[in-house]
Amino acid sequence: MLAARPGISLLVDDAPVPRLPVTGLSAGEAERLVTERAATTPERGVLHKIVGGAAGNPLALIELAGALTTEQLAGRQPLPDPLPVGRHLETALLRPLDGLPDTTLQALLLASADDGRAGLLGGALTEMGLSMTALEPAERAGVVVVGPTRVAFSHPLVRAAVYHAAAAPDRRAAHLALAAAGPDEATAAELEQAAGSAAARTGHAAACEAMEAAARLSPSLTEMGRSCRFRGSVT
Repeated sequence: MLAARPGISLLVDDAPVPRLPVTGLSAGEAERLVTERAATTPERGVLHKIVGGAAGNPLALIELAGALTTEQLAGRQPLPDPLPVGRHLETALLRPLDGLPDTTLQALLLASADDGRAGLLGGALTEMGLSMTALEPAERAGVVVVGPTRVAFSHPLVRAAVYHAAAAPDRRAAHLALAAAGPDEATAAELEQAAGSAAARTGHAAACEAMEAAARLSPSLTEMGRSCRFRGSVT
């Protein structure tokens, strides 16, 4: 008996042997696993987000339970979006990206930062001198499915792996491109939340960039003015 992920070895994939597909954990099983492994009992909404983000993957659930702080588990601090992925799992999830063009990797990072909303993503790609065609190699590789309104990753953890594997300056550039693509109050609120988290970790430069991006996205002049006050509070 052996266990292997599809796509790791053509020899295994093509072998004429009986197969038993292994599915993810059910929601109830996943909740129990997280609760057993977490340092404190997660708040119900937090637990729901962890289970949804891991999509039944036991290793991801275990690593998330250990990676999140007590404050995050209790719901007193926001969870990162996308949720973090452990190093070993990240390596496996990113293997299908090997050999993809740099322009495709840039487009995937934008999609991961925006959670794949095609309208805003198209504008952000234009800001970076790209187009939706940059995603075609990733679609052929089975990494994403490009639809008329959304770019969906093959698994939520793939989106998380793409985002967290990118260098911090590249992530900031992606958010700035998304911000320049057009006003979006919901995304602005998410960026403002991320800025607060960065400031709490003394990541003042990243916090300022996130707040400025949030200001550019917000259609409200009042909200735009908040970036100036925020900059003064962290410099």
